[in-house]
Amino acid sequence: MMRKTLSILILAGCCACGLPAMADEMPVTEPAAVDESLLLPPSLEEQAAASPTATTGVAAPDSEIPPAPAATAISQSKAATVNILQELDRRAQAGDAACQFQLGYLYANGKGVRQDDREAVHWYRQSALNGYPDGLIAMAEAFDLGRGVSKNPIAAYALAKAAVTTKPEAVVVANQLKAKLSADDLAAAERMMVPDALKLK
Repeated sequence: MMRKTLSILILAGCCACGLPAMADEMPVTEPAAVDESLLLPPSLEEQAAASPTATTGVAAPDSEIPPAPAATAISQSKAATVNILQELDRRAQAGDAACQFQLGYLYANGKGVRQDDREAVHWYRQSALNGYPDGLIAMAEAFDLGRGVSKNPIAAYALAKAAVTTKPEAVVVANQLKAKLSADDLAAAERMMVPDALKLK
């Protein structure tokens, strides 16, 4: 149940940095302040204009025959994915918390990149340090499950509770994590500050 709730909360914020989503279940939004031509594969008209027959009127030799339409569509899709990932990485490196979170999501789920829990946690942590509520929730899940970090239910609850202040729906996750704690652990979690929780490995 908690995993499903976390997934819903995470997916809700996945495209907040304005880049097209990588997974079918993630909503697609227009890129914000980005040259759209960087995020889309070239159109078939542009490819036709750049082909040798367009300028010379002579067909290319057999060794340069363009790939079949299906292969072209796949290569265009891969090129678009690479462009999106490069732009997402550029924005994440520049400190965009929403893009840091989305990059973490992609690594956590192996969407367009190799699946890597440690790399996911790195980006989730950066996002959470920048105050992004979905980054806090993702780090809470990582500590709860011990995914990319050591299991730490106290830190998990402290981070989920901190997310509630800016994302009220996170209260569902916080309450589920709270129910797992003893009275002593709950007291420790209430005292734990977000920066201290995020320093834990």
